[in-house]
Amino acid sequence: MQNTAKTEKPDPNTTPPSLIQGSELSGQELYFTDESRKQGHADALAFPENTAEVSELVHIAKQKKWSITVSGARTGITAGAIPEGGLVISTERMDSILGIRRLEDDNFAVKCQTGVLLSELQNSLADNSFDDHTAQWSRKSCDALKSMDNKHFFFPPDPTETSASIGGITACNASGSHSLAYGPVR
Repeated sequence: MQNTAKTEKPDPNTTPPSLIQGSELSGQELYFTDESRKQGHADALAFPENTAEVSELVHIAKQKKWSITVSGARTGITAGAIPEGGLVISTERMDSILGIRRLEDDNFAVKCQTGVLLSELQNSLADNSFDDHTAQWSRKSCDALKSMDNKHFFFPPDPTETSASIGGITACNASGSHSLAYGPVR
C-alpha cells in the first residue's frame, strides 16, 4: 500500500534543534533506557523546545529514514522509550504551561507542553501559582487564573508516578487512585 498523505514542509525560518550524533552520544545513555531497565541505542538525539522544532526533526528523520522514539520522563516500565536506532526526541525542554481555560461546569482546563512534569502541574494547581509561565499567556488565560483564587484544584486522574511527564501520562492513558471517581486521563 502506498502512503498518499501529504507531508508538510517545515518552516524555512525555523532553526532546527541541533542533533547529537556519533561520538557525542557517549554519556547520553540515560536517554536510551527507562524504568524497564532495558538498554537501547540511537543514531541521534535532539531536545526540541516547541512543536515547530519537533516538525523539523520529523522532517530530518524522514529524509534520513530514521525511526523516531519519543523520550519523556522515562518512567514507563514497558520499554516504550527504548530506541532501537534512529532519532530520539527528548521532550524534557518542552516544559511550559501555556494557559488555562475556564469550562462551562466551573472546572478548568490547562494547556501545557508534553514535557511538563505531573508534580509541577499538581503543585501549580494546588497553589494557584503559575508564576514562571504567565508572562506568555493570553489575557483570557490570565483572567481564568484570577478566577481560580481561593479555590483548590488538582489533576483528577492522579497517576502515582509524580515524576512522569504529561505527554507520557496522556500517551498511555494513565490512571491512579482517583480514576475510580474521575476516570483515567482520556
